[in-house]
Amino acid sequence: MLRRGYRQTRCRCTAKFVVKWCLRRKKYFVCEFVTLHNHDLCRPNEVHFLRSHRKVEDHDLAQVQSLNEVQVPISRAYEFLSYQEGGYNNMRFTLKDLYNKLGRKNITDNAEGDAQTAVRSLRARSARETEFFFEHTVDTEGRLKNMFWRDHQSLLDYTAYGDVLIIDSTYKTNRYRQPLVLFVGCNNHRATTVFGFALVGDEKEETYDWVFNMFLVSMKYKKPMSVITDGDEAIKSVLERLMPKARHRLCPWHIGRNIGQNLNNVEAIKCFSKFIYASLTVPEWEAQWREAVEMHQMKNNEWVTALYKKRTRWAESFFRGSFYGGMCSTQRCEGMNCQFKKRLDPSTTVSAVYGRLEWKQRRIRDRAQLDNFKVRNSTPVFDTHMRKLEVEACKTFSHDIFIMIKSQINFGDRFVVHQRFSFPNADAIVFYV
Repeated sequence: MLRRGYRQTRCRCTAKFVVKWCLRRKKYFVCEFVTLHNHDLCRPNEVHFLRSHRKVEDHDLAQVQSLNEVQVPISRAYEFLSYQEGGYNNMRFTLKDLYNKLGRKNITDNAEGDAQTAVRSLRARSARETEFFFEHTVDTEGRLKNMFWRDHQSLLDYTAYGDVLIIDSTYKTNRYRQPLVLFVGCNNHRATTVFGFALVGDEKEETYDWVFNMFLVSMKYKKPMSVITDGDEAIKSVLERLMPKARHRLCPWHIGRNIGQNLNNVEAIKCFSKFIYASLTVPEWEAQWREAVEMHQMKNNEWVTALYKKRTRWAESFFRGSFYGGMCSTQRCEGMNCQFKKRLDPSTTVSAVYGRLEWKQRRIRDRAQLDNFKVRNSTPVFDTHMRKLEVEACKTFSHDIFIMIKSQINFGDRFVVHQRFSFPNADAIVFYV
């Protein structure tokens, strides 16, 4: 049975040109030449469509794969090759030929299985690099379930900048719909740095328990001071057990979005959203919350009650004295997710996920090297009334941190001191301005 859309191209044409090898003369000779065709001949501008004229060379395939690795779609890469050749008429293959060749190569490369190919690649790198860490688990049927990996530079970055850890997961990054878990932080240039990756089979508590255990093992059991997540209860339970001393904070952006989704009254949404970043003492925050609940008649609202019970994990007033390095949300992870999804899609294989994340991570680190280069080869302008403080701050911190300090110096210059008081039990002085 012929497949739908199949087109017959054979017409039993007798035209032929036969060449044979003469053993006695050691030459080729034409033994038969029939010029009569039973069909119309191909037009000159259609010759490149003939099967005999179509072949995807290895160098063409390599160029397309390289372009695809930097987010150029296959169809766009084909257009680029046609531009190089001077037009589509000069191409030696069609777009469908290219897709077929890529498909056959993928089958060959993943002959032992997609997951097994990824595991083999990561194990090989672990054998080459002493500090490269990789672990995985399989389910009852022997299929890949979870995998975690991080390289040597991630270990160094976490050792230096791992006081604050942001954890987030994203979806639609591979053909098996496995969530991608990111471990992210911030370096001394206030730029995002990646500490590790994990592909998980589900988002159950036991899965996160394994992932976080592997993270701590890979990082020599160094635990962060503070952790920011998007509010997953399974993550919360695991963090309380494995990192009991870490201050856990929920992403305020997600809290604000949930307020908008769960409250119908516009005024109530505005009122309760203010409690996220309100600059209040804890007693003041509690008093104003009670007033807001009474005002908008939310006393019996189960969602508002549940939100109040989690107040110590999302309201700014409860985080005085906690260190978060200038971060308060998972937006760094969200930004990373956005960048990664430009290279990943629901059709991406597991082996390709590892390779594309690796290239993206190299881009991030190249940017960090550029920041270090600028620090060593340039000097900020000192133009405030506290020049000596600026000079010392520039020597101590990176330029990005120096800009923050300088903005505070300029901000403080706007105030005038009119009264001062001695601070009890200390030699310091508090100025009321």
